[in-house]
Amino acid sequence: MTRDLIVSEAADEDINGYITYTNERRPEAARRFVAALRHAFAQLLSMPEIGHVWETERRDLEGLRAWRVNDFPLSIFYFSHPDAIEVIRVLHHSRDIKATLEDL
Repeated sequence: MTRDLIVSEAADEDINGYITYTNERRPEAARRFVAALRHAFAQLLSMPEIGHVWETERRDLEGLRAWRVNDFPLSIFYFSHPDAIEVIRVLHHSRDIKATLEDL
């Protein structure tokens, strides 16, 4: 079964912000990040339950999962739907992830 990858505006901003920041300092790391992110998305599309369930008390976030981008301190936060993976955020581990997700 083929799934669609849906990337929210917020997740797109997260990704582009990290690429821009990293590219200004270490262009090769930015290129490696793009490759690692593509690989992580491919993993999620082929094995959507691979990420761990994000524990929350908010009903609208039930089923939210997290999957780390290999070799980078970022995680993809997503919902797995029968026909799509919906990425809601891609967050750096230095951020207050719980607060960021609770503010959605």
